[in-house]
Amino acid sequence: RILCFVIAIRLISVNSFGQENSRVALVIGNSNYAEAPLTNPRNDAELVAETLKSLGFDVLLGLDLESKSDFVSLVREFGSKRPDYDIAFGYDSGHGISIGEPNYLLTTKEAFDSEFEVEDFGLSVSRILRYLNGVSDKVNVLILDACRNNPFEQNWNAQRSLAGSQGLAKIPPPTGSL
Repeated sequence: RILCFVIAIRLISVNSFGQENSRVALVIGNSNYAEAPLTNPRNDAELVAETLKSLGFDVLLGLDLESKSDFVSLVREFGSKRPDYDIAFGYDSGHGISIGEPNYLLTTKEAFDSEFEVEDFGLSVSRILRYLNGVSDKVNVLILDACRNNPFEQNWNAQRSLAGSQGLAKIPPPTGSL
């Protein structure tokens, strides 16, 4: 799956992102979760970052972000750079879940024993999108390569079934974004 993604990005960049465009990327790969660790996200993020660097992107890479503070710092750095670039690319691989409508990306060292802890210690995807909303005259791409299940849901309520979990909620993209 990630190989297909890398090939697609290379083809898109050759055809759409001419050499005259400046490019910035936010790439996150969280694998080393205290609960429900994943094997691929860190490797996928490193491959995506390497590919984007080879295409001339200024890449901000975050691996196994342990706290919300780590997440926020990296996203804010991306946000402060965004206005200076023609193309912004965001990629997150790891656990992502929705609580109602909002979507959250999860840090690696929180236990997430309740939905309230996700809201308090997870990173709302809207924190990334806010940096893309104000630049509709430029190209924005955000890819969330998150699991389609919530590994913590069964612990929150033993009566619920994991089969009902739908992963992330639909996100209406800002104008000019994919």
